[in-house]
Amino acid sequence: MDKIVNYVKAILYPFVILAAIGFILTLMVHLSIWAGYDNALVKHKFILLAGIPAVWLPTALVFQLLTKGSNQKNNWKVYMRECPKWMKYMSKVFFIYAFICFLFMLFGIYTDIKSGGSNSEPLDYFSLSLSGFCLMIYSTAMSILYSARKILEKGSIRSCPNGHPVALNESFCPYCGEKISSG
Repeated sequence: MDKIVNYVKAILYPFVILAAIGFILTLMVHLSIWAGYDNALVKHKFILLAGIPAVWLPTALVFQLLTKGSNQKNNWKVYMRECPKWMKYMSKVFFIYAFICFLFMLFGIYTDIKSGGSNSEPLDYFSLSLSGFCLMIYSTAMSILYSARKILEKGSIRSCPNGHPVALNESFCPYCGEKISSG
């Protein structure tokens, strides 16, 4: 387990940076779409999707490491426990915002169908929804990876007396049933 933790800790920082770059580029595209610009970033918006697997695969692996044996309803607290508050809020806000952008897209499709395709709306609802989704993915990946890096630096992944990994919110080991000391 220690070898895995040390390996994960060593490779996390570049993925945090990659997620931050993806977030910033996506935010630039998203704001350009809202402003009605048709610049090079907006024209090549699908390139934003290429970075998602690059940051989401390590995020999913870290997520499994951090939440192993935890109650699923508390996973958010477990894997975001070392994030600054602004990162936690950012992830939550962009989760809600991605859903709102999706509703905008549905509304745009509906109004376009209702008007018979003659609607000359300059706002590209599909691109808005796509970039809103990417904002959610990149901000969440950045938050989880940052938190995981801090958790691993502190060595705060808990273990039971028998050495099994235990989630932060567990009182008993899910593998052997040993009571976890609170200190």
